[in-house]
Amino acid sequence: MNIDGDSVSENEVEDVAAYEHDTLWLSDGNVVLATKTYLFRVHKSVLSMRSSVFRDLFDLATPDANVEENEVVRISPELYEGIPLVRLEDEGEDVEHLLKAIYEPRYYDIHEGHHTFEKVDALLKLSLKYDFQSIRFDVIRHFSQVYPTVLSEYESIRPT
Repeated sequence: MNIDGDSVSENEVEDVAAYEHDTLWLSDGNVVLATKTYLFRVHKSVLSMRSSVFRDLFDLATPDANVEENEVVRISPELYEGIPLVRLEDEGEDVEHLLKAIYEPRYYDIHEGHHTFEKVDALLKLSLKYDFQSIRFDVIRHFSQVYPTVLSEYESIRPT
């Protein structure tokens, strides 16, 4: 995001090499998350509701009603096809796992015994980074079920 006095129309992004994700490019989405490989068109409200980091980011990007018109300080987002764009430094596949966990209720079911390392790693890493507390809680709870920290609990799930 740029902090300057440029008009929003001048910040249209042309140099995005990533491509629109097949299932996480939602026609009614109002923000584009960009990684090196994927573009995700999702909803600010959904991200803000689940993550304090995204909530704060979007609050900063929204012009303040108390700011006078002639003041220079304003946040003008980059745009992709007229929609605000947020560039993420995370791997596209990791962001895909996170967004699927948000949008698909059964994607990360803690009662399911097997999840790939890549999925669990991405969810734990990004839930910590972006403060998705409920996802982080689910991953930790799942770990504690699969790998208990008390010997008696471990022996109850792993009979000898």
